[in-house]
Amino acid sequence: MFPHMPIRVLAAVFILGMAIPGPAWTQNARPAHLDALLAAYATAPQGYPSGKEYARPDTSVPFRWHFYHEGAIERFDHARMAAHVDSYNPLEDRGVRSDKSSGVKWQFVAEHATRGQRALRVDFPAEAIRAGQALVHVEAVAGGASFSEYLRARGLFATASCYGPHYRWIKLDAFNAASADVRLRVSGVPLVLRPGANVIAVKTADAVERHYQCLFNSIPIEATGPARGITLYLDNVRMEQETPALLGRAGKLFQFPGREGAQVAPVLAPGFTAVGVESLYTPQAGFGWTAARTTRQMHAHSFRSNEHGLLWGCCHGIDAPFRVDLPPGRYGLYVFGAPYHGHQWSKGLTVKINGRVHTLLAPRTDEEVRRMALSGEAWDFRPGSCVWEALVRPP
Repeated sequence: MFPHMPIRVLAAVFILGMAIPGPAWTQNARPAHLDALLAAYATAPQGYPSGKEYARPDTSVPFRWHFYHEGAIERFDHARMAAHVDSYNPLEDRGVRSDKSSGVKWQFVAEHATRGQRALRVDFPAEAIRAGQALVHVEAVAGGASFSEYLRARGLFATASCYGPHYRWIKLDAFNAASADVRLRVSGVPLVLRPGANVIAVKTADAVERHYQCLFNSIPIEATGPARGITLYLDNVRMEQETPALLGRAGKLFQFPGREGAQVAPVLAPGFTAVGVESLYTPQAGFGWTAARTTRQMHAHSFRSNEHGLLWGCCHGIDAPFRVDLPPGRYGLYVFGAPYHGHQWSKGLTVKINGRVHTLLAPRTDEEVRRMALSGEAWDFRPGSCVWEALVRPP
């Protein structure tokens, strides 16, 4: 990002939610040791909104909810966040499919539209629910340009809204036309809809029906009960990420993103402004490189890395200062940077800001680097163990 600061990013790790299939035996006949095993793996939904307008997680069925040890990650509950929302499918006229043999019927109607002019009415017959075939898929038709022309041309990654690592929530509006609760699975996550209007919220970390490279190419919605005809109205499917409210309003968020190719959209994190190697400073823009490029270049990972945009790309070989114009005052500056190829750990990592050198990473000996790199090699997973608590350490 700045002179004298080589940058390399580390791979992100995604822990997938895992649905545990129901047992084939009755409760009375189930062996005791399997009860103990289920108890060892039992988890509870965390962080789901509790307002009456929201569908509630269904904890009556076995499901592997994503979780982490509360003490493993420092929390900043006082920080105000704002919702960055990208449309996935407005459900106005397209982007829906189902298996014709299932008997599931759907059409776009004016009733219960929450955004736009129409909503999607879906009729799930009782026979399809009993057979486990009461399923409809909502496909991505809205959002920014896809980050990958290669995948898009193969029927994957239709828009940027498919990119799971950039979002915390899948949300959509639903109207339950019945006078009793209805049970669903949305991207595999079990939920209960109250009669009337509901907001469905699913954590992307819990979603188990993801596709190649954790892309949300479609969102499956399955009615699971009760085993009678169910009618739902669905609308306004969107992807949501939380961004810092203060930074978004009074600060600037710059990213040095990689891209698959020169003609493809950069892998830009929600709420950030892209800076390329040719983004020269102008008074009108108020930011940019202060000299033409000589050695600086962008680096990008493969989409097999499945990383958030802040980790997916970077700028290295930096050859000029990056300038940002700000009104008079005091500011905080936060830098995401990590060692790049050829980095000398014995020298640490520094950044020069307004002529002053600041330390990002303290110098480390070869033994300290080895111990850091191999910090988890002797750890053995056991049911109930938490990866964050056992392995994650401060850098």
